[in-house]
Amino acid sequence: MSMNLKTLALALVAAALTACGGGSGDVNTQLIPVLMGEKCGYVDPEGNYVINPQFDNALPFINGLALVKSDEKWGYIDEKGSYVINPIYKDATGFVEGKAWVVEEHCWPKCINKDGEVIFDLKQATSVYAFSEGLAKFATVNDNGDKVYGYVNGSGEVAIEPVYRIAQHFRNGRAEVFLGENHFFIDKKGKQVQTLEFANSYFFYTPGRTIFGVDGNVGVIDDDGKYVINPQFEDMTEDGSNYLVENGEGKHGWVDSKGKFIINPQFDRALAFYGADLAAVQMGSKWGYIDSKGKFVINPQFDEAMPFINNKFAIVKTGGKFGIIDTDGKYIANPQFDYVNPNYISALYAPSNGGKTWHAASEYFDVEAAVKKITKLFSPDGFGGVTLDMTAQQIQDAGIVSEFRPYKESYEIDATSYGDVQYEANFTGNFYYTKSDGWWGSTRELDMSQKPNLLKVNISLHNKAQFFGEDLYNALLTAYGMTSEDENIADKEVNGKDFVVRLVDDDKIVIVMTD
Repeated sequence: MSMNLKTLALALVAAALTACGGGSGDVNTQLIPVLMGEKCGYVDPEGNYVINPQFDNALPFINGLALVKSDEKWGYIDEKGSYVINPIYKDATGFVEGKAWVVEEHCWPKCINKDGEVIFDLKQATSVYAFSEGLAKFATVNDNGDKVYGYVNGSGEVAIEPVYRIAQHFRNGRAEVFLGENHFFIDKKGKQVQTLEFANSYFFYTPGRTIFGVDGNVGVIDDDGKYVINPQFEDMTEDGSNYLVENGEGKHGWVDSKGKFIINPQFDRALAFYGADLAAVQMGSKWGYIDSKGKFVINPQFDEAMPFINNKFAIVKTGGKFGIIDTDGKYIANPQFDYVNPNYISALYAPSNGGKTWHAASEYFDVEAAVKKITKLFSPDGFGGVTLDMTAQQIQDAGIVSEFRPYKESYEIDATSYGDVQYEANFTGNFYYTKSDGWWGSTRELDMSQKPNLLKVNISLHNKAQFFGEDLYNALLTAYGMTSEDENIADKEVNGKDFVVRLVDDDKIVIVMTD
């Protein structure tokens, strides 16, 4: 199956209808991104090509521009199919609120306008998300190595500091966040405006109505936290003034704003009406469409089905191909397309909620931050709290090693990851003396007065960090006050100890200290 409908359905359920009548006016619904063979192009609702298939990937038109991919790079085309911003980016988002995020090879996210001009960049971000109500969520890594989220405004100023372990985009002036285990809404100044007391829950907010999930059940509260609809459903999404729900038996139906069923739960799966007259539902293995009373208008016959767009046409799949039907269920474009990009639908009904259109990942590795971390843990003064002048007893008393053993010579100091960097530090030594066993051999006994003879750390670089090995190596030399005496090897003496830093490969650095 070329498109996972369950994934699409979950994306759609993740946000309610964003505009009366269905969908976002920023999306050009008349240009549908499709795949034929190995290339993507755009067709109209009748299936006629408007922009011939020529791209490796093609996303929906938002604010007059579409993100397309050619030769592993992303760029932007206009509605005639001409490039207005050349394909030079490793990652990018669609234009939302007149801005898009782009990421060049081995670089950090930059925010551009529709002329391709950089408005600002966000070097500290590991990932960025489309703007929503003037603020864009971004992720970064804090000093503890944890991913945290904050928000930036359209001028590049951090409007809300990155402190949240989970954060959602803004909707109607509010965003749902987790700070530690505390769960609440914040306003655009980062001020807490409503505590959410429900553990393991998720929320979608419309003024006066918050869908919440707790202990496996979903319901609705008002802005004062009072129940509007008691938690009783398996799943729930806003659908205009009503709700699409799933009951405890896996059946789907609709309830009104007070929780009373208006379409009984009877369908195996369903998508919301999203302002249209018909909604897609599944009975058994096939999909069809019902009206607002739950009556089938188009009988179940499709392998997959998407919501009606502009109340005029819908995309369906049958026999392994995608086609387009009208409200009578008749094909206006016969099943012929290998794939229809699901971002086309999510752009209409779940903006900023996920998918390639809304998210981009940094290609940049923050060498400076890595150097601070490495030099804090491993320096000529010691590795992870261990020095060559410490006895085994002192190391054990410090809690670095719980127990020494007479036949073990190597001990781990630290093994951890920080972003795309993995550290493995250890020390070695002969922490024993040898004595006769009384016959013809010998045995070892612990000598806790012995000291390490070598400290070593292996630094492995992964993902985007692997392209910055030499940069990190040179930055470490500067931080340690060293120069490379041989190619990719630096050596200096500190208090009678030999301190060596070596670039083994582009993705591995070794630091060693010996007597």
